[in-house]
Amino acid sequence: MALSKGLRLLGRLEASGESSILLEARGRGDCLLFEAGTVATLAPEEKEVIKGQYGKLTDAYGCLGELRLKSGGTSLSFLVLVTGCTSVGRIPEAEIYKITATDFYPLQEEAKEEDRLTALRKILNSGVFYFSWPSDGSCFDLTVRAQKQGDDSSEWGNSFFWNQLLHVPLRQHQVRCCDWLLKVICGVVAVRTVYASHKQAKACLVSRISCERAGARFHTRGVNDDGHVSNFVETEQIPSPARGLNPVPMFCGAGGFRPEREGVTALGPRTLPPLLHGTSPLCDQMIYTGDGVSSFVQIRGSVPLFWEQPGLQVGSHHLRLNRGLEANAPAFDSAFRGEQLVQDLQCLAGPLKGGTVSVCRGDMASRVALLCCRHMVLLKEQYGKQVVVNLLGSRGGEEVLNRAFKKLLWASCHAGDTPMINFDFHQFAKGGKLEKLENLLRPQLKLHWDDFDVFARGKNVSPR
Repeated sequence: MALSKGLRLLGRLEASGESSILLEARGRGDCLLFEAGTVATLAPEEKEVIKGQYGKLTDAYGCLGELRLKSGGTSLSFLVLVTGCTSVGRIPEAEIYKITATDFYPLQEEAKEEDRLTALRKILNSGVFYFSWPSDGSCFDLTVRAQKQGDDSSEWGNSFFWNQLLHVPLRQHQVRCCDWLLKVICGVVAVRTVYASHKQAKACLVSRISCERAGARFHTRGVNDDGHVSNFVETEQIPSPARGLNPVPMFCGAGGFRPEREGVTALGPRTLPPLLHGTSPLCDQMIYTGDGVSSFVQIRGSVPLFWEQPGLQVGSHHLRLNRGLEANAPAFDSAFRGEQLVQDLQCLAGPLKGGTVSVCRGDMASRVALLCCRHMVLLKEQYGKQVVVNLLGSRGGEEVLNRAFKKLLWASCHAGDTPMINFDFHQFAKGGKLEKLENLLRPQLKLHWDDFDVFARGKNVSPR
């Protein structure tokens, strides 16, 4: 059943010049009242008393929350509504939709920030934001992987919940956001029909981009002081076999799943281990059965050092480590072998010619040692054991980054339990020749397969 426009926005202008807005949902007797900077939940009888004073403004598929912008010395508020969306497919617990159109309705009389709203609207309508509409009785949340479904503690602080701040104004007024607001991810979702022998199944691939260090290519690189890296993605693959079929072996046959959308990859567990960290998205691969679910997760992201690529033209973006080399260590890890590491890192730029790399001195590591959570610690807390697949090249600017990354990992407390596999992707996969991934990379990855498992839940899954 297609999703309909189940939200209706009604409004009236108060004598004081302030707007009063009602938000009601089909099938619900209560409504939300936005007035004088507050939000209140009105009972059905309260709504019926005042509803006749309001006129219809628009209908919408869903609401993302309340956006607050500073404009000079005043604060402006807008309700962000989803007015267009398309289904990308259904899984047992929900149907997934891509946002295609949004609108911003002011909660005050005047709103002079049309340029800013136009820019935000362009981003939201760009086809990279998705939400889920749960099936009856389901609480499926697209922003979290299968292993975290139903875990309320994961809602706040969720790196893949892009409109989290838009929920805050309603939460502050004790509104149950799950009843009124959507949760969206940025990334790609694809659903395909696949076959396991004579049984039909659905495979869903979800790639979630983290909002912790978002930004355009070349403008946002590396790590920040909190240990979050740019271009960090989580990808989850979800085959959905027929009822009664054990979902775990399905991963052996799902490795060939290839959505057409550029930039999305699905590498089955017989090709790569569950957790990869090279330069950073997260890949979460899931299998749904009629009565269970399995999940397989991979991650990738930007190299966790302080670096940038300034320049105006593609090809002129020269790599630069923009913090003192010794200051990279705390963002990577809070425990490192300092003096020897500093000496080693200071030698990295020496052999390079041509001015493609600039290495800058900065503050000593002691001045940044108290910075917040570090990258490797964050990864292990969220995903457990890591195998680093380093895809950096061995020439030009990438060589400096490559060597610095290796030195930092070696000097950290993670060196003993976090192996690194070095694979010069540009050299070995030149011209799109991906067969070397199988011939050269697979044997190295195979050594670590036994360190990882697939998450599975359901009555046909044997407990471990």
